[in-house]
Amino acid sequence: MKISTRVAAALGFGLFLLPAAASADQSTTWGSHWLNARQAHQDARTDAGIANGSLTANEVARIDRHEQRLDNATDRALSDGDLSRGEAVHLNRAYNSESRFIYRQKHDGQNQ
Repeated sequence: MKISTRVAAALGFGLFLLPAAASADQSTTWGSHWLNARQAHQDARTDAGIANGSLTANEVARIDRHEQRLDNATDRALSDGDLSRGEAVHLNRAYNSESRFIYRQKHDGQNQ
């Protein structure tokens, strides 16, 4: 009887901790989805600029270098498994800057 009580108590305690364990990974999941969506959108904008000729080869290379820096910063931010508020703000500003850079390059009048 004592063993079954201990097993039941351990099982109950494990079920009690389950929501906390599930929510611990939620911020990383949200951060990863948000960052992936931003990156995908900017990749689509760059691809559209290549397709319609508004981006030259040099501009695309420069945008790719910027995106590589953003990827490195994103990897560093997510390396500990959590995206803190400060990291999210920093990355959001970096992605906003990259978005403005893509816009300026697409609309600077240079064509392929």
